[in-house]
Amino acid sequence: MVSYQLKEFDTDESLKRKNIDKFSHEFFQQVNQRTQDHTFYSFTLSTREKYVRDHIGWWDIDARERFVNGLYSRLIHRLSSKCCSNYKRPIHKDRSLLSLAVIEHHSRTTGDLIQPHIHSTIAVSNDWNDRFMSCFQRSLCREHYGLDYQMFSGDAIEQWKNKVSSTQLEVLPTGHDKYNWIGYCIKQVDTTYQGGGSTLFINEGLGKRTAYQ
Repeated sequence: MVSYQLKEFDTDESLKRKNIDKFSHEFFQQVNQRTQDHTFYSFTLSTREKYVRDHIGWWDIDARERFVNGLYSRLIHRLSSKCCSNYKRPIHKDRSLLSLAVIEHHSRTTGDLIQPHIHSTIAVSNDWNDRFMSCFQRSLCREHYGLDYQMFSGDAIEQWKNKVSSTQLEVLPTGHDKYNWIGYCIKQVDTTYQGGGSTLFINEGLGKRTAYQ
């Protein structure tokens, strides 16, 4: 069993380290309690501005949060089902997908309100990793993967495309990569857990969410 931690190297950025450890502690604790080894990925889902303006409410942060939470939770459920059709059974507890996710609403450069998007770290059991990756296609010109629309059926494809502008998945092979990615994700999160422009939650599949706001 591999113990996954974010303390594989020294850093002078003690405050940044403290915040990253604070936000990722429960996530890595859950992973480390498992008997399965995992592969880690960075994942970003961006919504379509037009859909948010027309159907969600551009200035309604709570509605935007619910919209993105719903999209992401349903996606995790869909990915989990592709890995194992009965993934919620207790026998698969150590294999279910785990993710640490942050929703952003504001531009990092200007602070302006933009379309809501989510950054997450996904831990995938190595037993399910091949099936998980079968849900994605490698970008022809970049070093990342996007969702394979073949995993959708019927009208679900068009509904998804109307709501989501892009998805991006990349492997996080080292502790340094995980540290940098999670540090990037939490830049807009209020370090006192009192809300703000982002929401952080741990997700174990549909209906298994712990939120910090």
